[in-house]
Amino acid sequence: MKMRFYCQNGDLDKIQARLQWLLVGVTPRDLFEFRLNDKPLSVQRSHCFKGRDARLHPEKILPYSIFHASIPKNQLKNGENQLVLQLLKAEANLNYPIELRELELKVWTS
Repeated sequence: MKMRFYCQNGDLDKIQARLQWLLVGVTPRDLFEFRLNDKPLSVQRSHCFKGRDARLHPEKILPYSIFHASIPKNQLKNGENQLVLQLLKAEANLNYPIELRELELKVWTS
């Protein structure tokens, strides 16, 4: 999956950014690679085996993983930025597709 976002006319030395996304239909054994502007991105992952509780959220979802990444300033550039998520190894007996359900990009200045 490729996602593009743009930084325009900003002083990138003052920008801080954090990215969070939720993938549904994954197991902890599924391996992913994450790259931002063709450089590896360091990512933390937490996994929920039971999915999301429909009593608290309107839509029940399958087991999921939440990924977090602080974007290093030297990986952002003015203009187009590209984030690539690639599945390297999948659990052999999955019966459902992997889906991106939520994506959040937080940007602030220091």
